[in-house]
Amino acid sequence: MKIELLDQESEWFIDKPTPLAPAKYVSIAILRRTLDYAAFRTEADKYTNSVATPASKKANKIIDRALILASKQKAVERRHESQIIRDIMPEADECYLKDELCLKCPVCALNGGIKAEKGAGEISIKSRLLYQTAFSILPFEDVVESITFNAVNEKTTKTGQALGERELVKPDTHFISVVTLLAPTLDELKFYLYSMLNTTRYGAETRGMGVIENKILSLVFSDSEQFSALRLTMDIYEELVEEKENPILTYDNILEATHNGILAMIRDGNNKVLSKDEVIALEQQLRKAKPTKKWIEKMYTDAASFREKILNGK
Repeated sequence: MKIELLDQESEWFIDKPTPLAPAKYVSIAILRRTLDYAAFRTEADKYTNSVATPASKKANKIIDRALILASKQKAVERRHESQIIRDIMPEADECYLKDELCLKCPVCALNGGIKAEKGAGEISIKSRLLYQTAFSILPFEDVVESITFNAVNEKTTKTGQALGERELVKPDTHFISVVTLLAPTLDELKFYLYSMLNTTRYGAETRGMGVIENKILSLVFSDSEQFSALRLTMDIYEELVEEKENPILTYDNILEATHNGILAMIRDGNNKVLSKDEVIALEQQLRKAKPTKKWIEKMYTDAASFREKILNGK
């Protein structure tokens, strides 16, 4: 899968995945925007996940923000990566969360897992996809509402007494997320970005809600993790929301604020930061791309080599 903007950055990638990962990091800032109501909560809890954080780095003010926990992002995206593999290679070994991981495929090589295997003992692969909690830009009270739900009698088609209420994140809510790949191959980065951009449903109730649009805000190649999702969120809040009477959030102005904040500070270091125009062009290339069977087969070969290194303790 040819992506010109990434193909020219070969110095930041390793040739094949290895257990002894060198200090090569690709950090991706992602804008996750809800296109429907969404339920971001822990199991058996009707309340939306939230936390109190500083509003911005300069304001002496604390606000509550809605959250998408890192584990909730990773599980959804891992499942979609496996769906892509099954679509292209239906003959491949079954692999799915959480008890039937094959630990042989490109998804397992990147996301990791543990499995007890006859004759090989316990195989453990450490994840090289490092997720951070995603924070809403706007305060909790602006993006979450309580909705009452009722039961409908099938025979009379009438609603009875209200069953209760639950908190849901409103449509058009913007979350800032950061995902970092540790020592990825070029193919692994392409695979993750392609899959993430085409993952559309997140949260606790994805059958009737939870539609999300993902957009890339930045890509940073470095020898360490350079920024956090919370810091980016605070920078964006400071530029676009703080002291604004009617703040308007769009992809374009969030992209601008992202590159004016902490990214402007790290651009002069031992890093490679894609510009705004490069980020837009990269996403366009990825959305037009399509993984091929030959390309996935090569990733399987690399994953098999990775697995052997782990089994042999190399």
